[in-house]
Amino acid sequence: MAKKVLGLVLALVLSLGSICAIADGPKDTWLFDEPVTITYMRPETSNQPFPEDNAVLNWISDNLGVNIDLILVMSDYEDKCKTLIATGDMPDIMVVDREPVAVAMQGEGQFLKVSDYFDLMPNYLEAQKDNVNFKRLMTADGDAYYLLTSTFFRYTGATAPAVRMDMLAASGLGTPVTFDDVYALLKNLKEQDPNSFPVSSRWSYSRIFETWAYPMGSGFEMYYEPRESKWIYGSITEDFKEIVSYFHNMYVDGILDPDFSINESSNFKERYAAGSSSYHFENSSFLMNYNAILADSVGKEAYFDLTPVPTNKYGESRQIGWGKFNYDDAILVNGDAKNPEQIVKVIDWFYSPKALEITNWGIEGVSFRYTEDGKRELIPEYAEQFIGTSDPWRSFMGSMGLGQLGLAMYIDEGTQAYYLDDVSAAQYDYIANDKAYAEPIMAPAFTDDELVELAELRTEIEAIIAPALEGMVTGAVSIDTFDDMAAKVRNAGATRIEEIYNNAEARMAAN
Repeated sequence: MAKKVLGLVLALVLSLGSICAIADGPKDTWLFDEPVTITYMRPETSNQPFPEDNAVLNWISDNLGVNIDLILVMSDYEDKCKTLIATGDMPDIMVVDREPVAVAMQGEGQFLKVSDYFDLMPNYLEAQKDNVNFKRLMTADGDAYYLLTSTFFRYTGATAPAVRMDMLAASGLGTPVTFDDVYALLKNLKEQDPNSFPVSSRWSYSRIFETWAYPMGSGFEMYYEPRESKWIYGSITEDFKEIVSYFHNMYVDGILDPDFSINESSNFKERYAAGSSSYHFENSSFLMNYNAILADSVGKEAYFDLTPVPTNKYGESRQIGWGKFNYDDAILVNGDAKNPEQIVKVIDWFYSPKALEITNWGIEGVSFRYTEDGKRELIPEYAEQFIGTSDPWRSFMGSMGLGQLGLAMYIDEGTQAYYLDDVSAAQYDYIANDKAYAEPIMAPAFTDDELVELAELRTEIEAIIAPALEGMVTGAVSIDTFDDMAAKVRNAGATRIEEIYNNAEARMAAN
């Protein structure tokens, strides 16, 4: 049923389980008269690994007559996606990052123009009916080449600042108000534990800029700047230069984890749970897992809690929240698929009420049940087996491949309530009511020609900017070269990218 992929060559051949056989022939619940097999590729994360024997996929096979041949990629997912797209070896369905992969490559012929099939997708359109950014998911001509995962219920989290409250109290400095206050606190946290690195990050050099730059008054790569009401290539501005210097000083002072650009999620989280990192500007939902471990290893006084988003030099306290809709993941359909109508009907089922239930809550009578008033609740005998793991909620979700990191295209995080403690519940409420957290601002709709040009320009720019920015943080590249690097990036196309974005934004405003 699931293929776990360790390398590109293995992507379409290595299987740890056979495709589920449909045992009993057609049922009234089948989507089609005959069984259908669909290949579906998506990333697998260490936060929530998939089970090899997936009860949800078995249910889909038995009750819908659809075998989903699931291809799971463990590492370098974006590169593998781009390679499969470029070589024409795409599976039927694949989940990719909406930006840059889906947005940059839509309209080039590899992807199915899914908007031609919207009449077959009533559940998908219903899930998107309140999405004010729906038109931004399309090209300027009104064509859609990818679908968006959607959200039925999601806790209001964010990439948010948090600190070890026992260490904050020991510092005597009080809750930081500005980013200068944050730096003073970070130096104190280092003094409290000289062997620690108070700040860590994960995935790549870019992540620390993605999480910190906007609150600090700039933005990473292309972003919408409310102060100027326009799109800006943030990574080459004077404001961004100051941010690079801020992180370089962190690195020199031993505050920033030297592995900030290579950490996987698992060892990143281990640093905070073990106490070797103490200031967290990341996914707020991770905090409850750190706190549970710290309570056992250090004591209940050692816990992370949110602090206000610091004020930047412009006097702003600002951050992008997660928003109601998940704008990170795009669902692509192979443009050369021989059965596109069947594929889009299967995708549409994933946005149906039944799919909302089974891909987020699991199997009725096994993982969840209905109460007398018709509400879903987890069955304690099943849910309790994950208490004591490093991440109980994601361990539960991973047991059947549920939710956003699993099979769900229409997301319901209601299962998390079972594992929430009072501190974590209060943190979600805090973010929901804090006006510093704004809805994501999506890129405008582009023409096909603009998309092709943007893809070419981004490739050229990335080759210049990636090694330069990481090197400036570590000192391998002098920060005195920032202005020269910025000029090269502008000449390589950053100015043109800004022009394309702002022209497209004006075009949408006029329509």
